[in-house]
Amino acid sequence: LAQAVLLPEHRMDLAPDALAEHRTGHSIGACARPSMRRDFAVCLRASKQPSRTRRDVCRCRVVLLTLLAGAVFIAADPLTFTPLPSMAAARGIMATSALPRPHLLHPCLLGRTSMAAEGETIVAAAEETDVVRGVDNTPLFQELIVTNKSTSRVLMGATVAIFNKGERAADLILVDPGSKHELIKIAALVPEQFRASAQLLLRRRDRRLRMRMIQNFRPESDEEPELILVTKGTNTTKLGAALQSRFVDVLGQNRGRSVKLKLMGDQAAEIAILAIEKAQRLAYRDLAFVARYFEEETSSDVGAVGDGLATNSKQISMEIIVTAL
Repeated sequence: LAQAVLLPEHRMDLAPDALAEHRTGHSIGACARPSMRRDFAVCLRASKQPSRTRRDVCRCRVVLLTLLAGAVFIAADPLTFTPLPSMAAARGIMATSALPRPHLLHPCLLGRTSMAAEGETIVAAAEETDVVRGVDNTPLFQELIVTNKSTSRVLMGATVAIFNKGERAADLILVDPGSKHELIKIAALVPEQFRASAQLLLRRRDRRLRMRMIQNFRPESDEEPELILVTKGTNTTKLGAALQSRFVDVLGQNRGRSVKLKLMGDQAAEIAILAIEKAQRLAYRDLAFVARYFEEETSSDVGAVGDGLATNSKQISMEIIVTAL
């Protein structure tokens, strides 16, 4: 490098030893003149810096390559290109702000922005379609509303009509809290030919009691289930805990399969249905029940006046067989 920079007249002024030292690449030392050393330093600094023409050529190449890459990607995906407002006005088109402009220095982002724009378009179209046609909230099975003016026989007829249409089940929704006994009566009045059973559904945000009547579904029960008598003074919480203990033990393992409840009267029916719901929640099991009316004879020691014989009378009671699925 020093040999290429030094002028010929400077080489001649060097001593033979200094010239040999110069050819080997070492510093020229103190044998050279001060003026020659200054010229050598100036020429060395000038050789390390690129020329202005060379810098301009490099800049032009970078600009041309960038423009060429942008043109190629715009031609490959013209949907992601958004013209400037002036260009849009000149061409008679409208610039959409929803589509992003292409990033010329990072072309890999073009595909991501394109997919994001397409996804937003699809979601907006779906939301607009839902608004136009409305959301379909049709229930799974036909629902019947139980109010304080509803009677068990009328609702039983409506349930049978739904079964005759070919439906597998029907849902009964309790609106009036004082009509819980009507649900048990409906389950007991459905004819035996439908082989129907009932299930209490989990309550929703409206906190209403729902019962689902299913035809041609009778869960397998024990041959001789344990009998529990329910009266109007029975505690609902204690009865629910007793039912839970018959189905599962403390460790949650299965015990018995079914329990029979015997009751009479509307108040006892309300206590029974609430106890079944509580037992279902405590035992973490789905419980199905089958209700039916039956007639039994009762004996009384009080007879007519002057007659010491005991008389027999008949009464109608309800029997509910609760089975864990």
